[in-house]
Amino acid sequence: MNTIKKYVLNILAKILLGDQFWNTVKQEVTILLDLDMSGEDKRKKAFEVLKTQFRDQSNSLINAGIELAVVWVKNKTKTE
Repeated sequence: MNTIKKYVLNILAKILLGDQFWNTVKQEVTILLDLDMSGEDKRKKAFEVLKTQFRDQSNSLINAGIELAVVWVKNKTKTE
C-alpha cells in the first residue's frame, strides 16, 4: 500500500470511527499482531479490550475498526 493510500485510510478511519477510538484500535492491534496466538484469538482479544473501553461503540464499528487497523498496521510495517 503506498503512502497516499495509507494516509487516506487513516483519515477515513478517523472520520468513520473517531480519532480517539481509531488510535486505540491501531495501538491494540499493533500489540496483538506480535503475539503467538491465532488470528481469531487475536481478533477476539482486541474486540474484548475495545468493547470494555468503548461500551457505547457498536459491535459492527469495533469489528470494522479492527479490520481496518490490521490492514493499516501490516502495511505500515512493510514500508518501514
